[in-house]
Amino acid sequence: MPFTKTFKNKILSAICGKSNFTNSIYAALFIGNPEGTTPGAEVSATNYGYKRTLVCGYNSGSTNLMGTPSEGSVANTATIYFPEATGSWGTVDYVALYDSLTGGNLLGYAHIVNDSGTDTSLEINEGKVPLIRTGKFTISFVDAQ
Repeated sequence: MPFTKTFKNKILSAICGKSNFTNSIYAALFIGNPEGTTPGAEVSATNYGYKRTLVCGYNSGSTNLMGTPSEGSVANTATIYFPEATGSWGTVDYVALYDSLTGGNLLGYAHIVNDSGTDTSLEINEGKVPLIRTGKFTISFVDAQ
């Protein structure tokens, strides 16, 4: 998962004691690469029931769907559910992380992949409940060479 400069700056500020990182992280669905040459667009909040989904929160009584980090990586320990689509959301091909339910800062993003690890996209139509199965959403840092 590529991380944005905002994310990297937040981590460095927290490490140096300049700030807290964030209390909550939300998953968002995108049509296109959020930081592409022509940036993709998050599924619209007015678009048939869509909203970001809380994946982890610190000390806020929030549900935490992520496990304990190990070896520079952390994966979801429960299924991540987005709301049921009440109409077409379009063809979604990226998952992104934000530090707020609305607005906020884009922290990182990744292309949706199938079980074989191949980039894929999902057509989200009325009645579908987009989800990320347990263990299929991993956030990791790449080791320096």
